[in-house]
Amino acid sequence: MKFLPLWFASLQVGLVLAGPWIQFDAGHIGACGTYISDNDFVIAVDKGAWVGGKYCGRNMSLELGGTVVQGAVLDLCHDCPRYTFAVTPAIWATFQLAPEDIEVTEGSWKYVF
Repeated sequence: MKFLPLWFASLQVGLVLAGPWIQFDAGHIGACGTYISDNDFVIAVDKGAWVGGKYCGRNMSLELGGTVVQGAVLDLCHDCPRYTFAVTPAIWATFQLAPEDIEVTEGSWKYVF
């Protein structure tokens, strides 16, 4: 818990952070109240980053291997470990990751304000 305030402070100033991502299947209404399809560029954040939906609709910039993609935070990932988030198949495919590879991959990210 000692790192929590620093982590949230870094989100507010747009620092680039690194951490694990997983892929999730969409086809449901996200925690922000918007329907999410597999073709949408959507991100689900972990419970600790949810902050009561404070970042609903905010864009995140993701980078992996020189490729940069933006997606919107529209869901809560109930099963994600702390500092891990989930992305839709559309984002996963943009990074040329195989659809069957749902395991964690490491990339950098930041909120875009």
